[in-house]
Amino acid sequence: TIDQINYGVPSLVECPERRVDVAELNVTAGLRAISRSDFAKAYHYFNKAQLLLPDEKWKTHYDLTLRLFLFRANTAFSCGYLNEADEALDTILTEGRCLDDKLDAHHYKSKVLLAQRKVQEAYAQGISVLSALGQNIPDDEHSHTSPPMVKETIEKLKKFTDEELIDMKEVDSKFHYSLMRMYIQVIYVAYFARPKMQTYLTLKSLQLGLEHGFCKYSAASLVLLAAQLPQLTGNLDVTTSSRMSKIALALLERFKATDLLPYVFCIYYSFVAIYTEPLMDCANNLRKGFQVGMTIGDTSVAFICGLHYIQKAFASGVNLVVLQNDVDYHIRLNELHKDFTSKAYVSKYHETISLIINKDFSLAETTLDEDIDDPLQSALQGFSDIVLFHKVVQMFWRGYYGRCEFFASKLAPGSNYGKLTRILLLFYRAASLIQINRNKKNFSSKRLITSAIFSFRNAIANGDCSMGEAQGYNFQNKLDLLEAELASFTAYNERTELAAENLYASSIRAASSGNLSHEEGLACEYCAYHFQRMNDHKASLQMFERAKAAFQRWGSQVKVDNMQAYILVAREKVAEKD
Repeated sequence: TIDQINYGVPSLVECPERRVDVAELNVTAGLRAISRSDFAKAYHYFNKAQLLLPDEKWKTHYDLTLRLFLFRANTAFSCGYLNEADEALDTILTEGRCLDDKLDAHHYKSKVLLAQRKVQEAYAQGISVLSALGQNIPDDEHSHTSPPMVKETIEKLKKFTDEELIDMKEVDSKFHYSLMRMYIQVIYVAYFARPKMQTYLTLKSLQLGLEHGFCKYSAASLVLLAAQLPQLTGNLDVTTSSRMSKIALALLERFKATDLLPYVFCIYYSFVAIYTEPLMDCANNLRKGFQVGMTIGDTSVAFICGLHYIQKAFASGVNLVVLQNDVDYHIRLNELHKDFTSKAYVSKYHETISLIINKDFSLAETTLDEDIDDPLQSALQGFSDIVLFHKVVQMFWRGYYGRCEFFASKLAPGSNYGKLTRILLLFYRAASLIQINRNKKNFSSKRLITSAIFSFRNAIANGDCSMGEAQGYNFQNKLDLLEAELASFTAYNERTELAAENLYASSIRAASSGNLSHEEGLACEYCAYHFQRMNDHKASLQMFERAKAAFQRWGSQVKVDNMQAYILVAREKVAEKD
């Protein structure tokens, strides 16, 4: 076997030609190891192969050396050996004879720089390559992404049926294929380095496909445009976004593009599907994206999929103990691959979940400023907003509604957080304001609560645009609960009390049908408070018991203990009445 041969090299193989033959055997063994997702073993074989080649290898065995250094860089990156990957890629960029030979190295170099948190350098490198390929990329994103450019591209897409786009002619030019691949990589980097350039770059990549033919990277272009449509058109056009995304998924199948599955799944299930599919399904597909990404060695996209999986799983009410195990696993992988950016975000979920599971888990004594004072965390764009969001979530589920509102008020409307995060933030804030003002039945309190509910409703429906199918099981339960709380807050006779009870029942049904255990428990809890105010202690007791059962399924001992205390009081009230 190759391992036995390697054991005898170099002492048993002195002939230069034989050493090259053994080097090629190691390359073959390395490729077999990659097919088994054993990147550490593959890296070992490629290192052996490199040592066997002569000093003048770039002159005497150029093609073999070029492939070998690229394989070595790829597997080093997959193992988290960023310095080794960087060194191999720099060698290719120095020794490569032409731009065409260096394109693969430029592609991976961008990934390595991003993993090293050199986001601006990664962006500049990508733009430089696009320029070398004849693309004129503007510096000022504002003056080049005009509404006519957006409208023209969308109108072009609308002229084709779904089948025509899926079966679009395949690009037959290696140059245009390489160009589209580079565009997709630069768009990925722009998300971190120059977010406002994403739209321009996405439209350019899609126009290339429409003009010269589609390839697997066209799937990424379509789903990227679908995710950006709301900010481009000023409304939430779920139908168009969903159509583009479904075509993108079909293109993945057509081109057998497993290597792009994590990228496309990450965009679609993180930013588009939350309006059309249950959050649990989004979470499961993001987890699949993470698993495939790790299998093929694309750790950078895999970790982003993993982060979004954790976010959607938490929002969908997955059992907290199970989710905490997943979070711990992701943190260990982040550390192994030295991806401290992903670790910073995932660690916030570890803290939040711990606080909700265990009542004895102490709140951090640090102030908000101390939380953000870590050099790494301060360097992450928008991370301070994420810290604030987690404070909001933690305070809400621990029952500190005043603190919840305090942290929520610090998040400006234009803060750097995603669509789902914004929706959840507005929900928690509205619910907290209701709890804070429950006993202040005056005009100003009602106006404050009504305004908060309106903001939430506007966030999920975005004006007069119709929502997707997922509204019923992702967001409708939340809206019904807020409306129920407002109705209970303003109830003044049996008719208005009944209206509130009907809304509570609707919220409970919607949360239950969507398997949102945490929000089913919350709706039952708030309904119990409503019955308490109506002096219906028997109905209140039943609702507290249902809330406790839902919170047990969720895995929050904090909420279970809280409900048990209310159950004991409610039982006493029922006994007194009997």
